[in-house]
Amino acid sequence: MLATIEELSLAERVKGYRRMSVMEHRGKEIVKLDFSNLMGDELLDIMHEQQRFYQSLPEEYLGSIRFLCDIRGALLVGSALLEFKKGAKVSKPFAYKIAGVIHMSGAKEVILKSVAMFAKAAPKFYKTEQEALFYLSI
Repeated sequence: MLATIEELSLAERVKGYRRMSVMEHRGKEIVKLDFSNLMGDELLDIMHEQQRFYQSLPEEYLGSIRFLCDIRGALLVGSALLEFKKGAKVSKPFAYKIAGVIHMSGAKEVILKSVAMFAKAAPKFYKTEQEALFYLSI
């Protein structure tokens, strides 16, 4: 028997979305949003696709998803930075916890953290994926 759209698991829901996956760490289900090494139109396309994913989620997922956002090597400037802020706002109602993996420092790190703060997304940022996964699993 086929599952209805309401019965789909989170892993089944992310299928078909590029650079999104569901992983398990220490018994917790985590949605990985992979923006690593993206720039320009490709980055914007992935961001728009992921925003459509959030909009497709039923209310049962409100406040329950752990997000790991990998932005190592991504070029978040100009319109991509604005879309990042928009995506953070759209995903926020569904987030239980958000962790970002970044490999940057100085002005770029300050700008990114400021954008996240203004989006009221309140992610925690880490230098490694392992650190972020640990935070998401507690």
